[in-house]
Amino acid sequence: MIKSGVRIPLRPLGRVLAARERGENTDAIEQENTRHRNQEISNREYIKAKGRLVVLATVFSVYMEFWSFGWGIWRPPIRTRCRFSH
Repeated sequence: MIKSGVRIPLRPLGRVLAARERGENTDAIEQENTRHRNQEISNREYIKAKGRLVVLATVFSVYMEFWSFGWGIWRPPIRTRCRFSH
């Protein structure tokens, strides 16, 4: 995981030079690093989205609990007339 905003270069010179000496494709290094970076970004966004869903569910639960149970406490009582009273 990338920490404190320090970025890893997509084409690190040490790995590129070593790959050239071995005759490997240097573009594969960039693709691997890009894939790794995008995966980390995706994981961070997924965790943030889960946190937002937890907050939203909590707020919704408190709201529904208030309206289903709490409203009766503050509502004035309904006065009905008894049919036997004069």
